[in-house]
This record gives sequence, structure tokens and C-alpha cells, in this order.
Amino acid sequence: MNVLLMSMPDVTPHIAKREWEAPNLCVSSISGNIDGRHRVWIADLVVRQWSVRSSVRRSLRKYRPDVLGLSAMSFQYFTARKIARLVKREFPGTLVVLGGYHATQMYRELADSPEAEVLDFIIRGEGDRAFDELLDALDGRRPMESVKGLSFKQKDVFRHNGERELEDLREIALPDHDRRVWGATTSTSRRPTSWRRHARACSAAISAR
Repeated sequence: MNVLLMSMPDVTPHIAKREWEAPNLCVSSISGNIDGRHRVWIADLVVRQWSVRSSVRRSLRKYRPDVLGLSAMSFQYFTARKIARLVKREFPGTLVVLGGYHATQMYRELADSPEAEVLDFIIRGEGDRAFDELLDALDGRRPMESVKGLSFKQKDVFRHNGERELEDLREIALPDHDRRVWGATTSTSRRPTSWRRHARACSAAISAR
């Protein structure tokens, strides 16, 4: 199965243009935990901020994904929705999976809204293992109902599986950075870097105060 994972191009407004183009470590972690029988690519749109629509189209035409995974925080959701609409309009056979903070916190609202039309699956909480389990379900290797943290459609209506427990970090495979389709990433230090979003806690010292 062909899988394309996309992180959004949006960055917080207090960061100057071209100052932060760091790829997303979370989608790399998902990629690293997908079974080797699948072909996986990572498209970090943060390094294509100036040509998002054309970059999305080129990626879809080149890699022809059976499944497209979109990771978005709340301020990035508008972009994710536009990408999902483009996919369903121009590549209707591609299944769209939405994950990230916004999907986790607002999954019921998304599922009950007209926006659900362009979404096939919602992954709530940590997706490192859940995404691979979803691919297993699509391959008929397990029931869709067995994937914890997954919301999926039955007769065009979303059904929500039970919540997923936090993963044991000792059992999660390392991120796979080699599947990125674009390079030339920079941060304020002007060094190649990746960034992570914390679902468990802030890594800064303030979290201990």
C-alpha cells in the first residue's frame, strides 16, 4: 500500500518568514512504526510554504498514495481541510486520515459536521501505532473496531472506537527520517533540524514548576 504522510506548512505568527522550516518529527515517528510491506513517503509542507497547492498536487501525482495522513494542530486545521478537499476532488480514490491535536480534541464536532465528507478516518491521541493498525485493518488483517483511538465511517456515519492508552516509549520504533521527499530545512540556528509536538507534557523546565 502506498502511504503519504503530510505535516502542515503553517507556523505560529511570531516566527519570521523563512526563520522556521523544521520538518515534523511526529510524522517521522509514525513512518518509522509502519510495517515494511508498505511504501511510505513524508511530505513536510513547512519547507514548501510558498508553493503549497502545487507541491501537494505534485506529491499526489508522483507517489499515488492509497492513504494520505494529515497531521494538524488547531491553527493548521484550515489548511488540512483545504488539502483534504483538493484530494477528494482530484484524487477521489485516496483515503484521507486526519490526526493531531485538533482531531484529538474536536473529533466529535468534526465527525458531525459537513467537513466530515472529505475525511475517511480520524486518529485520536498518539498515532505511532494506531496508523499502522489502521493499515492492517484496511488490508483485512484485523477488524476496524479493534483499532483503539480510531474513528471510522460506517454507511457515511463516523463510529468512534475506544480511547487509546499512552504508548510504552520503549516499544516504539525510532523515527524514519529517510522517507522525507524534501530537504533544505532550517531553524533559527540555521542548522538542519526536526521538531516535535508534545501530547504528554511540555519538555521545557516550566513543566516542573
